[in-house]
Amino acid sequence: MYLEEELEAAIDTARKVINSRAISADRYIRGYNDCFAFFIEYEKALRGEDSLSKHITLSYSDSEEFLQQIKEQLGHSNLLKFALAMKFKPVKNRVPTLGDIAFDTDSGVGGCLIASHNHWLSTTETNHGVRPKRRFYSKEIINVSLHVRPIKLGE
Repeated sequence: MYLEEELEAAIDTARKVINSRAISADRYIRGYNDCFAFFIEYEKALRGEDSLSKHITLSYSDSEEFLQQIKEQLGHSNLLKFALAMKFKPVKNRVPTLGDIAFDTDSGVGGCLIASHNHWLSTTETNHGVRPKRRFYSKEIINVSLHVRPIKLGE
């Protein structure tokens, strides 16, 4: 299990990477400064040299293409298999904690949120970097495709 300090540091590092990309880019670019890139940067920051995503680069224009890319390039037939391969476990009770990930690809828009203290964080399509998207509840009532929690490697 990750310590709160490790999760906070990883979220902060990933936020800084995506925010700097948003500043340097003239637009919102999927796979570079979007919510899935935020997730990849979070995983890299959390696991360092043991990162399972350090060599992942995907190019897509929407969530449907993202799912197609994880299937074609990474060999995962769905989001759950991708999350499990990345060593994240499903959260069945829907109670969010710091560092959790929520994927939503059912709404037609697609998205990935990371739980900070009391808020889900994600990127903005207006290229303003990582921002709080909404508060989270003691038990999530939103309909997300997948809610997962990072597994500390070696445990």
